[in-house]
Amino acid sequence: MEESKALGHDDESGFIFAKEMLDGDVTAAINFDRFMKHPQKGFIIMEYLLCEEDQMEKHNTTPFTSHPNRYWVKNKRKFLSLWRAALDLRGSLYLVNYAKKGTRFEDQVLLISVKSMNENGICEEEKTKFTREDFKTWFRELNKECLGPVDYILAEKPVYVRKGYYHSRKDCLFVQGKRDYATYDISDEWAYKRYRCCKECCPDGLNDFSAPFFHG
Repeated sequence: MEESKALGHDDESGFIFAKEMLDGDVTAAINFDRFMKHPQKGFIIMEYLLCEEDQMEKHNTTPFTSHPNRYWVKNKRKFLSLWRAALDLRGSLYLVNYAKKGTRFEDQVLLISVKSMNENGICEEEKTKFTREDFKTWFRELNKECLGPVDYILAEKPVYVRKGYYHSRKDCLFVQGKRDYATYDISDEWAYKRYRCCKECCPDGLNDFSAPFFHG
């Protein structure tokens, strides 16, 4: 297994640069707190929602009881954008309520798996309550499951495109040892319609994504 570096300090230089370039304009972008690909669950977007002590006291909430719908008006653009990204990626969106370590409610972590959302708020969800230590165990296991070969990040069932043709195998005579190919997922049907099928991979000459090897 290839090694990736451990999580370090946040790099704020990109944020500072973008803020400078916007020159006070309202931003149309969002940042992902965590973005990864799971071998079964697909892409996962995770957003951390810090519950500040003063706000919890003011609104009589804790990480277990706080919910984005309660402050939807202030942050709806961010949540809708996160949900749009999850839909486009055919992935999952997790929201995580937590409090700072060393504070009164540090041992409350709420995982919200979003199932449905519209412009008025989250419509359907699955919520799981964790202690801090239990969430740590769950989180580390999820992270381990998402580690894997770099090429897997690109596609679960890859199709390789090179010089106007798509191929079912990276060891195909016309792809093997080459570096100038693009990788698509088997579900990206639009890619097959743009390119011709490799006769080496598909000797019957089928020129669409119904070819037998796409369903193996």
